[in-house]
Amino acid sequence: FDNYYIISVDVTGGSNGVRFTEIDMTLNAGLGGIVTTQKNIHLYDTTTNESITVAKHANGNDYWIIGKEVGNTTYNAFLITSTGVNLTPVKSYVGPAFGVQIGSLKVSRDGTMVALGGTGATTRVLNFDNATGILTPRFYDPRSSGYSVEFSPDGNYLYRTSLNDENIYQYDLNAPDSLSFLASRTI
Repeated sequence: FDNYYIISVDVTGGSNGVRFTEIDMTLNAGLGGIVTTQKNIHLYDTTTNESITVAKHANGNDYWIIGKEVGNTTYNAFLITSTGVNLTPVKSYVGPAFGVQIGSLKVSRDGTMVALGGTGATTRVLNFDNATGILTPRFYDPRSSGYSVEFSPDGNYLYRTSLNDENIYQYDLNAPDSLSFLASRTI
């Protein structure tokens, strides 16, 4: 583990998009340093959402950088391997589209789900194939705009907070369908 990546997201609505910088810990007599050819590399977007996450690949060695573009239905998953960041993303198109938002994007502990909660988006849960990087719809709550989401450690529940009230909402991720998922929402 000699190389690390710093993933940066510009301020919501900022024009610098999502970028990465590679750190090589063998540089500077073992103190580490920035790989100059891999500094502040643009991944996608110019106007950004603040929602981004990193998920472990199914092989247990590699990782995915996952983020959503602004104003459309496109999610990007960039593969990070021992050879670096693949600049060609796996693209998934999961609607509906929404504009600039603040909020969070989280991955479940087992790496099979991604949840999005944000001011411009409804609370949504996506299936994530951590071998291929493909995201597909699972559940969403069209009634709610969240701010932060988090999975329970056992992956059975999703928790959501909001900027509109002081509540924490819980959803059952074992629900058989979207209607049951919506009905499971409790404070």
